[in-house]
Amino acid sequence: MKYIYIIFRAIFTLPNIILFKKFVGRDKDFLIVKNSNIESISQLILSEFKNNFFKINEIKDKKLKENNKDYHFNITSFFQKKTLDEIENQLKNKNLLSNISNHFGFKIRFSQFMIRYNYYNPLSPEQFGPKMWHRDNDSLFNQLKLFLVVNEISESNGGYFYFIPQKYLPGYTKLSSQYQNKDNFIKNDKSSRIKNQDIENKYKFTNEIIKYGDDKTSALILDTNDTYHKGGFIKKEDKYRVLLQAIYEPKYLSLSNYSEYSKNIVYRSLKIFLLGIKNRLRNNI
Repeated sequence: MKYIYIIFRAIFTLPNIILFKKFVGRDKDFLIVKNSNIESISQLILSEFKNNFFKINEIKDKKLKENNKDYHFNITSFFQKKTLDEIENQLKNKNLLSNISNHFGFKIRFSQFMIRYNYYNPLSPEQFGPKMWHRDNDSLFNQLKLFLVVNEISESNGGYFYFIPQKYLPGYTKLSSQYQNKDNFIKNDKSSRIKNQDIENKYKFTNEIIKYGDDKTSALILDTNDTYHKGGFIKKEDKYRVLLQAIYEPKYLSLSNYSEYSKNIVYRSLKIFLLGIKNRLRNNI
């Protein structure tokens, strides 16, 4: 099944590697970018976030009063259009696109971005939703996500993003966790999330985990559909994380929730069908 999975991926990657003459290498499964584009984006977001902090905090307080497990929301709408346009221009910079394409070995194009705000919620435990280990399921192959934390975070306050590089945990492998009826996990987490203790004790990946978020002028780029990751847990009251998330898709033959065709029923049905094949080809370890 491993080799069928690799061939399946190669078929959808091929149209995007013709100009690059190479396949994705085992050491090419993530990229850290630190340059003037990223620094400019970070400054733009942080400056305008500070101007809107009280409005954003009002939304957070309202959510906390609803007594649910929410711990983040999209704050892109709080930013001025000219700021968003400038951020998009920086994310579409030709040098940045070329750097990403050359590193991963296939042609990519910018799709879209959003800015997220993570906050402390005492009702939302660390092992809940995307704060648990998981892979995304919103694209077939080679979709990349750029993450940029723009505010200061720390180990004691939380907010880091964690992932396990594919050279240790390839995309054709699948992890699993056992859940008991007494476990306080929601249905979706039981079907698709992995417990911290299993990553550390059952699979023993503790030493392979990479932590991102210390440098607010460095962006992380990786394929979250084939890379196990988690993040966003805020440990202390009044602490938070401001995160830019940008989407880059293969220039050709992309099947993604973020595509301009994503609402087309034929497109959507084809993506679901092919994702089902992809997931069945993955082997448990």
